[in-house]
Amino acid sequence: AAAGEGASPELLADDPGGTLFTFVGVDVMMVGLRLRGHINFTGAAPLHLRNCTFAPLRSASSPQGPRLLSFSGSRAELEHVRLSDWGAGALRIDGGIATLRSCELARNRAARGGAALVTAGILNLVATLGEANAAEVEGGALAIDGAGEVLLADGTLLRGNGAPTGALAIVAAGARLQYGLPAP
Repeated sequence: AAAGEGASPELLADDPGGTLFTFVGVDVMMVGLRLRGHINFTGAAPLHLRNCTFAPLRSASSPQGPRLLSFSGSRAELEHVRLSDWGAGALRIDGGIATLRSCELARNRAARGGAALVTAGILNLVATLGEANAAEVEGGALAIDGAGEVLLADGTLLRGNGAPTGALAIVAAGARLQYGLPAP
């Protein structure tokens, strides 16, 4: 499936109360789209998002609701993607390898990991900004569970995130949070 080549900057898809797309086992590329709602992606095929914006909701979502993007596949590549102002957290990684380059994760809220909850698999953040995310319980920016791994690579900046425990991150036993140099 491919979408967005030459698309106008107008809102393409709008479903603040539900799932915009569920992709299972298909190669997906989205370019230049503005979306309001969430996407579920599972399977062995790759996911590519470039120059996309997940627009803020008209109504608040619940911290226990779905993330803007839930991923459990082989590979996801996001470049110049903005995931912001979501009341249930921006990302959930349940397996595979997701790489964000020059992305923004801002002003998202969740019970755990306002910017990202990584339960399994690897999340690579390269030249990505995670700012003003909040968690009600722990991991203002990141919550990383036992089979999860996060790499903060060159140019990534996490600032102004908050939570009662672990304003930047909460890392469970067996999970990993690494910094790749050079750092900002």
